[in-house]
Amino acid sequence: MSYLFGNTGGTTWGLKTYNQIFALDSNNTSSANYWNKSGVKNYDTVICSTNHALLTAYYKNGDPSNTLYWYGTGIYLCTNEDTVVINPGSFVCAYEQSSGTFPTGTLPFVELSTDVDKAFGVAISSGTANGGDILIATSGTWPTRTDVTIAFAEHVQVSTSATTLGQVIGNTTGVIGAIGKLHTASFDIVVNAAGDVNTGCLTTIWGTSAEIN
Repeated sequence: MSYLFGNTGGTTWGLKTYNQIFALDSNNTSSANYWNKSGVKNYDTVICSTNHALLTAYYKNGDPSNTLYWYGTGIYLCTNEDTVVINPGSFVCAYEQSSGTFPTGTLPFVELSTDVDKAFGVAISSGTANGGDILIATSGTWPTRTDVTIAFAEHVQVSTSATTLGQVIGNTTGVIGAIGKLHTASFDIVVNAAGDVNTGCLTTIWGTSAEIN
Protein backbone atom coordinates (compact mmCIF):
# COMPACT_ATOMS: atom_id res chain seq x y z
CA MET A 1 0.00 0.00 0.00
CA SER A 2 1.09 3.60 -0.51
CA TYR A 3 0.58 6.67 1.64
CA LEU A 4 -0.44 10.17 0.62
CA PHE A 5 1.22 11.89 3.59
CA GLY A 6 4.08 11.32 5.98
CA ASN A 7 7.83 11.55 5.57
CA THR A 8 8.26 8.94 2.82
CA GLY A 9 7.56 11.30 -0.07
CA GLY A 10 4.12 9.93 -0.91
CA THR A 11 5.30 6.33 -1.20
CA THR A 12 5.52 3.42 1.22
CA TRP A 13 9.32 3.27 1.31
CA GLY A 14 10.45 6.63 -0.03
CA LEU A 15 13.73 6.77 -1.96
CA LYS A 16 15.98 3.74 -2.38
CA THR A 17 18.90 3.32 -4.77
CA TYR A 18 18.86 0.88 -7.67
CA ASN A 19 21.33 -1.31 -5.78
CA GLN A 20 19.22 -1.34 -2.62
CA ILE A 21 16.23 -2.49 -4.65
CA PHE A 22 17.75 -4.82 -7.25
CA ALA A 23 21.41 -5.67 -6.50
CA LEU A 24 21.96 -9.39 -5.89
CA ASP A 25 23.74 -8.61 -2.61
CA SER A 26 21.03 -6.27 -1.29
CA ASN A 27 19.69 -8.94 1.11
CA ASN A 28 23.09 -9.42 2.77
CA THR A 29 23.29 -7.50 6.05
CA SER A 30 27.03 -6.96 5.56
CA SER A 31 26.59 -5.31 2.15
CA ALA A 32 26.59 -1.56 1.61
CA ASN A 33 23.55 -2.20 -0.60
CA TYR A 34 21.54 -3.89 2.17
CA TRP A 35 17.88 -3.04 2.48
CA ASN A 36 15.67 -5.10 4.80
CA LYS A 37 12.69 -5.96 2.59
CA SER A 38 10.97 -8.23 5.11
CA GLY A 39 8.26 -5.63 5.69
CA VAL A 40 7.43 -5.12 2.01
CA LYS A 41 3.83 -6.00 1.13
CA ASN A 42 2.02 -6.42 -2.17
CA TYR A 43 1.47 -3.05 -3.88
CA ASP A 44 3.92 -1.18 -1.68
CA THR A 45 5.66 1.60 -3.57
CA VAL A 46 9.19 2.97 -3.71
CA ILE A 47 11.05 5.51 -5.86
CA CYS A 48 14.33 4.35 -7.36
CA SER A 49 16.57 7.36 -6.74
CA THR A 50 19.06 6.22 -9.39
CA ASN A 51 16.65 6.73 -12.28
CA HIS A 52 13.57 8.37 -10.65
CA ALA A 53 11.36 5.38 -11.47
CA LEU A 54 8.24 4.75 -9.39
CA LEU A 55 8.05 1.02 -8.60
CA THR A 56 5.31 -1.18 -7.17
CA ALA A 57 5.99 -4.38 -5.23
CA TYR A 58 4.30 -7.65 -6.15
CA TYR A 59 5.07 -11.16 -4.99
CA LYS A 60 4.72 -13.88 -7.60
CA ASN A 61 1.10 -15.08 -7.59
CA GLY A 62 0.44 -12.53 -4.82
CA ASP A 63 2.00 -14.85 -2.23
CA PRO A 64 4.56 -13.18 0.10
CA SER A 65 6.42 -16.49 0.41
CA ASN A 66 7.31 -16.25 -3.30
CA THR A 67 9.78 -14.06 -5.20
CA LEU A 68 9.38 -10.29 -4.78
CA TYR A 69 9.28 -8.31 -8.02
CA TRP A 70 9.23 -4.55 -8.56
CA TYR A 71 7.14 -3.34 -11.48
CA GLY A 72 6.95 0.04 -13.16
CA THR A 73 6.53 1.70 -16.55
CA GLY A 74 8.14 -0.44 -19.25
CA ILE A 75 8.99 -3.34 -16.89
CA TYR A 76 7.75 -6.81 -17.82
CA LEU A 77 8.05 -10.30 -16.37
CA CYS A 78 9.56 -12.54 -19.04
CA THR A 79 10.87 -16.08 -19.46
CA ASN A 80 14.60 -16.72 -19.79
CA GLU A 81 14.85 -19.21 -22.65
CA ASP A 82 18.64 -19.06 -22.76
CA THR A 83 20.79 -21.99 -21.62
CA VAL A 84 22.53 -19.85 -18.98
CA VAL A 85 21.45 -17.77 -15.99
CA ILE A 86 20.80 -14.14 -16.90
CA ASN A 87 21.67 -11.62 -14.18
CA PRO A 88 20.83 -7.93 -13.67
CA GLY A 89 22.52 -5.60 -16.12
CA SER A 90 22.52 -8.06 -19.01
CA PHE A 91 20.89 -6.75 -22.17
CA VAL A 92 18.54 -9.31 -23.70
CA CYS A 93 16.99 -9.82 -27.11
CA ALA A 94 13.73 -11.42 -28.15
CA TYR A 95 14.12 -15.21 -28.25
CA GLU A 96 14.43 -16.80 -31.68
CA GLN A 97 14.29 -20.49 -32.59
CA SER A 98 14.69 -21.70 -36.16
CA SER A 99 13.75 -25.36 -35.64
CA GLY A 100 12.60 -27.90 -33.08
CA THR A 101 9.82 -27.61 -30.52
CA PHE A 102 9.06 -24.03 -29.57
CA PRO A 103 8.78 -23.42 -25.81
CA THR A 104 5.35 -22.90 -24.27
CA GLY A 105 4.21 -20.16 -21.92
CA THR A 106 2.37 -16.86 -21.81
CA LEU A 107 5.30 -14.55 -20.96
CA PRO A 108 7.65 -12.98 -23.54
CA PHE A 109 10.70 -15.17 -24.26
CA VAL A 110 14.15 -13.56 -24.05
CA GLU A 111 17.77 -14.65 -24.49
CA LEU A 112 21.31 -13.28 -24.68
CA SER A 113 22.02 -12.53 -28.32
CA THR A 114 24.03 -10.34 -30.68
CA ASP A 115 21.03 -9.82 -32.97
CA VAL A 116 20.69 -6.04 -32.79
CA ASP A 117 17.35 -6.09 -34.64
CA LYS A 118 15.71 -8.04 -31.81
CA ALA A 119 16.83 -5.77 -28.94
CA PHE A 120 14.36 -6.14 -26.06
CA GLY A 121 15.63 -4.63 -22.79
CA VAL A 122 17.88 -5.00 -19.77
CA ALA A 123 17.50 -7.52 -16.94
CA ILE A 124 16.78 -6.08 -13.49
CA SER A 125 16.40 -9.45 -11.75
CA SER A 126 18.14 -12.81 -12.06
CA GLY A 127 16.52 -15.53 -14.19
CA THR A 128 17.48 -19.20 -14.16
CA ALA A 129 18.28 -20.92 -17.46
CA ASN A 130 15.73 -22.71 -19.62
CA GLY A 131 12.51 -21.18 -18.36
CA GLY A 132 13.21 -19.02 -15.32
CA ASP A 133 11.18 -15.88 -14.61
CA ILE A 134 13.07 -12.63 -15.13
CA LEU A 135 12.15 -8.94 -14.95
CA ILE A 136 13.14 -6.90 -18.00
CA ALA A 137 13.10 -3.09 -18.28
CA THR A 138 12.35 -2.04 -21.85
CA SER A 139 12.39 1.74 -21.48
CA GLY A 140 13.80 4.32 -19.12
CA THR A 141 17.30 4.70 -17.66
CA TRP A 142 18.82 1.47 -16.31
CA PRO A 143 22.27 0.00 -15.53
CA THR A 144 23.65 -2.15 -18.35
CA ARG A 145 26.83 -4.21 -18.63
CA THR A 146 29.59 -3.09 -20.98
CA ASP A 147 33.11 -4.34 -21.59
CA VAL A 148 34.47 -1.02 -22.89
CA THR A 149 34.35 2.63 -21.93
CA ILE A 150 31.62 4.37 -23.91
CA ALA A 151 31.97 8.06 -24.69
CA PHE A 152 29.22 10.25 -23.24
CA ALA A 153 28.03 11.46 -26.66
CA GLU A 154 27.52 7.96 -28.02
CA HIS A 155 24.41 5.98 -28.57
CA VAL A 156 24.66 2.34 -27.53
CA GLN A 157 23.67 -0.92 -29.15
CA VAL A 158 23.71 -4.61 -28.37
CA SER A 159 27.16 -6.17 -28.60
CA THR A 160 27.79 -7.90 -31.91
CA SER A 161 30.42 -10.25 -30.44
CA ALA A 162 29.64 -13.70 -29.06
CA THR A 163 32.29 -13.14 -26.37
CA THR A 164 30.39 -10.18 -24.92
CA LEU A 165 26.83 -11.49 -24.87
CA GLY A 166 24.46 -9.36 -22.85
CA GLN A 167 26.64 -6.27 -23.01
CA VAL A 168 26.25 -2.97 -24.86
CA ILE A 169 28.80 -1.16 -27.00
CA GLY A 170 29.13 2.33 -28.45
CA ASN A 171 27.37 3.08 -31.73
CA THR A 172 28.48 6.14 -33.69
CA THR A 173 27.85 4.86 -37.22
CA GLY A 174 24.07 5.22 -37.38
CA VAL A 175 23.48 1.52 -38.03
CA ILE A 176 20.17 -0.14 -37.22
CA GLY A 177 20.14 -1.59 -33.73
CA ALA A 178 20.89 1.40 -31.53
CA ILE A 179 18.96 0.77 -28.33
CA GLY A 180 19.53 3.99 -26.42
CA LYS A 181 21.83 6.77 -25.26
CA LEU A 182 24.53 6.74 -22.63
CA HIS A 183 23.41 8.49 -19.44
CA THR A 184 26.31 7.81 -17.06
CA ALA A 185 29.55 6.25 -18.26
CA SER A 186 30.38 4.31 -15.09
CA PHE A 187 27.99 2.18 -13.05
CA ASP A 188 29.23 -1.16 -11.69
CA ILE A 189 26.72 -4.04 -11.92
CA VAL A 190 26.50 -6.44 -8.95
CA VAL A 191 26.50 -9.96 -10.42
CA ASN A 192 26.15 -12.22 -7.36
CA ALA A 193 25.21 -12.32 -3.69
CA ALA A 194 28.89 -11.90 -2.74
CA GLY A 195 28.88 -8.40 -4.24
CA ASP A 196 31.22 -9.02 -7.18
CA VAL A 197 30.72 -6.51 -10.00
CA ASN A 198 30.94 -6.19 -13.77
CA THR A 199 31.72 -2.93 -15.54
CA GLY A 200 28.56 -1.12 -16.54
CA CYS A 201 26.97 2.18 -17.48
CA LEU A 202 23.56 3.83 -17.16
CA THR A 203 21.70 3.66 -20.45
CA THR A 204 18.51 5.46 -21.41
CA ILE A 205 16.67 2.86 -23.47
CA TRP A 206 14.43 4.02 -26.31
CA GLY A 207 12.15 1.01 -26.32
CA THR A 208 11.96 -2.55 -27.63
CA SER A 209 12.19 -1.91 -31.38
CA ALA A 210 15.37 -1.29 -33.37
CA GLU A 211 16.20 2.37 -33.90
CA ILE A 212 18.29 4.41 -36.32
CA ASN A 213 20.49 7.20 -34.91
